[in-house]
Amino acid sequence: MLSRLTGGTLLNLGGIFGAVAIGALAARFALRPVLMAYLITTAVMLSAFISSSRTPSCAACPNAATRPTVE
Repeated sequence: MLSRLTGGTLLNLGGIFGAVAIGALAARFALRPVLMAYLITTAVMLSAFISSSRTPSCAACPNAATRPTVE
């Protein structure tokens, strides 16, 4: 339970600081390259976050019923 709470908290804090950072960068640099870098970085980091999870994130995932859940 603690790891889920910590992961969710870190995900929310990353979103808060990321929104502030993208606003500051967009005010200083051209918007298009900043948004492209933001979206690519977000995709990579979100993929890493999901793949580090022990439980499947959807019910339609293969072997979802047979994987043990961590409580």
